[in-house]
Amino acid sequence: MNRPPVIRQPRRGHRESSQHKARLASFRCEEVPSEEISQEEENMTDHRNIPIVPGCTVVYPVRRKSKMYLRTINVTEVDDEIIGFDDTGRRVTVSTPERCTVVS
Repeated sequence: MNRPPVIRQPRRGHRESSQHKARLASFRCEEVPSEEISQEEENMTDHRNIPIVPGCTVVYPVRRKSKMYLRTINVTEVDDEIIGFDDTGRRVTVSTPERCTVVS
């Protein structure tokens, strides 16, 4: 029962944030122009040029021997690496943002 992620519309009277525009563009397979993304969000992006910010969910590939699968983390910090917690509550550090995808 995989449901698509819910995209919440901004409240009436509020401007749309650049993060919201990036999420909408990702589902339409469009790229967000770089001038619409603020300077503070340009630090780290995934392979679709969507900014990785604390609070978002990121999927990244894992290889263990001959098995390959995807893991999900909830991002808490973004510096040179992506730091977050997985489903079991374990702290995870991802050092390759070009292989990650922001899913929500």
